[in-house]
Amino acid sequence: MDSDALREREIRRSWLLNQDAWTRAVRNGDIESRERVTNRAIVEQLEALGEGAVLNMLDIGCGEGWLARTMAARGWRVMAIDAGPELIAAAKDLSEERKGSGRGGDVTRPDYRCLDYAALADLPELGNQDVLVCNFSLLGNESVRNVLDGLAQGAGEDCRLLIQTLHPYSACGDAPYRDGWREGSWDGFSGCFVEAPPWYFRTLSSWLALLHDTGWHVRSMQEPLLDGRPASLILCAAKG
Repeated sequence: MDSDALREREIRRSWLLNQDAWTRAVRNGDIESRERVTNRAIVEQLEALGEGAVLNMLDIGCGEGWLARTMAARGWRVMAIDAGPELIAAAKDLSEERKGSGRGGDVTRPDYRCLDYAALADLPELGNQDVLVCNFSLLGNESVRNVLDGLAQGAGEDCRLLIQTLHPYSACGDAPYRDGWREGSWDGFSGCFVEAPPWYFRTLSSWLALLHDTGWHVRSMQEPLLDGRPASLILCAAKG
């Protein structure tokens, strides 16, 4: 197995080990940048794409489902997938709790599915989606290329792809500004997290080239700020 494949395997192992810890961190509001900036930023971008319409959305790498629930509460028809069975179980449980308490009203609950990214290209519902969302869920190298390529092949002509990722300027740190694997860290998180996953760093130009090469055309870019520095990069792309 080559080094790239080993890194991809480490990513999957880490997220499977940290499913419960991640669910608690999101629900407790422990991630400052998300609470202050990036959660609101991705919701605002989705609402701008919708322009008041009810859309079909596929949330790719949904985690414990907060974004899927948020958009479903706005009336959107949401399918949400993640490879972590405990994350999907947690997402379904909260939807059931809200339904039972009456807080969900008549809102359609997200369709949560435990699904590996590699299976996305064969997902029958892919061609019916108006918006595909990858919110901090594209961490690998070749796996990300394969996902983007598969989405472009299966998505409808009018579909939009929305990616929120670490901003290359902020995420680079003291390392050289070039593509490559970086070691992960749970600094700032609780002691419940173990084995931080590696992740693949891309420069801004590499992100743009990757989208172009996989059949996507970037329509807009946003750089949400936290204390004067970019907290994330949001890319909105269309097929073509």
